[in-house]
Amino acid sequence: MVKAIFFDVDGTLLRFNEETIPDSILDSLRCLKNSGIKVFVASGRSYEQIKRVTDFPFDGFVASNGAVGIDAEGKVLYKSSIPYIDLFNLVQYLESTSSGFCFSYMTEEGVFANDINELLEHHYALIHIPLPEKRPLLELLRSKVFQLTAYIGPKQEKTLIDNIMVNCVATRWHDDFADINNQRYNKATGVAFWLRYYGLAKRDMELLPLMRDRFNK
Repeated sequence: MVKAIFFDVDGTLLRFNEETIPDSILDSLRCLKNSGIKVFVASGRSYEQIKRVTDFPFDGFVASNGAVGIDAEGKVLYKSSIPYIDLFNLVQYLESTSSGFCFSYMTEEGVFANDINELLEHHYALIHIPLPEKRPLLELLRSKVFQLTAYIGPKQEKTLIDNIMVNCVATRWHDDFADINNQRYNKATGVAFWLRYYGLAKRDMELLPLMRDRFNK
């Protein structure tokens, strides 16, 4: 019997042309909770970005592609930042090259960017969130960074991961950008955390990135 379900947000609970999760989806989520099933979010969004689209009482959150775990009351239960050496290497690379790129990054203080370009603007418009505050490049080294989104193509992404941010992994759901996280943490490790937390086994849970389509049938 399924005891826990994990949902992605963008493209699953929330269509890209919508700013909030529709009532029809929320009603279905309530039915799941009322039947005793625990309902979680597992998203590349930060916790604050998730809360912008819904105040539904999820049982827990896997935010920033698994870098942060937050309970129903908003308490951070675990967090994993990108290794400082990788951020340092990135800053050194960008200061020494003419082929730099724009990126945004998530910290405890909020979401920031080294620059604002059309790719970043399109990304943020796509998921209906405000543009990040632009900060000087060196500010990247002053905070713990949970996730970095680089507005680069696959070839430059490979160079970044293979040679610069070697302790990180890239995930891509759009041609224009890739999410960069500590390679030790991802959505799967976030899901595993919640299963341990509630004493559940893998057989007790289901990952449903396409559940929205089922709700609409």
